[in-house]
Amino acid sequence: MATTPISFRLGEAVITLMQLGLFQLDVAQEMSVPREEQNAEYQALLSQPIIVPMWCVHIQTHNTSVLVDACIYESFLDTSYILPGSVPPPPLLEQLRTAGIDPETLQHVVITHAHFDHFSGTTFNRDGKWVPTFPQAHYYLGRKDWESAEVQTALATPTSLEAHTLGVLAQQGLLRLVDTEYELGPEVHILSAPGESAGHQVVSLSTSGQSLYCLGDLYHHPIEISHPTWMPIWAEQEQMRRSRATIAEHILQDEALVVVAHFPHMGRIKSTEGRYFWVDEPQSFQEYT
Repeated sequence: MATTPISFRLGEAVITLMQLGLFQLDVAQEMSVPREEQNAEYQALLSQPIIVPMWCVHIQTHNTSVLVDACIYESFLDTSYILPGSVPPPPLLEQLRTAGIDPETLQHVVITHAHFDHFSGTTFNRDGKWVPTFPQAHYYLGRKDWESAEVQTALATPTSLEAHTLGVLAQQGLLRLVDTEYELGPEVHILSAPGESAGHQVVSLSTSGQSLYCLGDLYHHPIEISHPTWMPIWAEQEQMRRSRATIAEHILQDEALVVVAHFPHMGRIKSTEGRYFWVDEPQSFQEYT
């Protein structure tokens, strides 16, 4: 994986990818995989943890500045996720500034879903008080995630991550709850894609005949694209299958470049004989510069 931040041009937009750290995922423990598919071909994947990144994405169009997800590595309180010996890259704000992006001018922050690694960087502690990281921005979260029992219970606990991030944003009138599709500008849209969570959402960009999709946790490993019944044990399976089918079809129609939060590289979803598969494009940022 390349050193971040990485910026490249796509149509009339500038895309910046920021990798906030590596962590490990125990596929056998975390993923629901049909027993009949646990064969020798996938033994290596199932038998040991895989190393995955956490990507945040900034999209700049001529009049819209959007950040997709905001993470801080220190939020990985469950040490089973921490990769031994791993030194995380510079934090989000530093990477944004390195890329020439002023956090003070950011307009929109899309939280793909209410799992800690996707919203933990939305606030920071300043002199003992939690304040929005991007004070001029509105923050967009799926309504069903906000209304979930898990989030509401956490919000009632003042010391919880949710209370000093999502709760602070709500108190300051910066949190926008999204039901289905939402337009952030003529070229950038939020699309509902439930399954990973009830309010999970993705972001699409269309510019000068080119497209980009930021998929959050619609997938966690490229193998899930060709095996759409593979998914985390916490996912709502029928919703996840429907969301994957719908979004994958949009991506194919648009011939879009794709960023998935925990995939090593950007890439594209392809199809042959009705079966989807993933193609890495690790050099995409050179191709589109």
